[in-house]
Amino acid sequence: MVAETRYQRRPEIEAAPLQGETVLYHPGTRKFCILNPTATYLWSQLDRACTADELTAGVLSAFAGVEQDVAARDVADTLRQFADLEMISRGEP
Repeated sequence: MVAETRYQRRPEIEAAPLQGETVLYHPGTRKFCILNPTATYLWSQLDRACTADELTAGVLSAFAGVEQDVAARDVADTLRQFADLEMISRGEP
């Protein structure tokens, strides 16, 4: 059985609401990231370790009318961007 990668927020990342969106700041890299509502939802879920499949299921529940393939692609893209900006950590279950 192959273990799925689990993703979680890095504890040093600062988050603040801004006009219906969320702004993330990584003090180590001095990078900011402005999140749209879907990315904000994903960020909120990453307070605990989650798989991409768990996050996709959450998006499907939280946002009406989203197709599964679109949700899965958006989750994968957002996780990649979070990882590229060093905002999340990856691990095994």
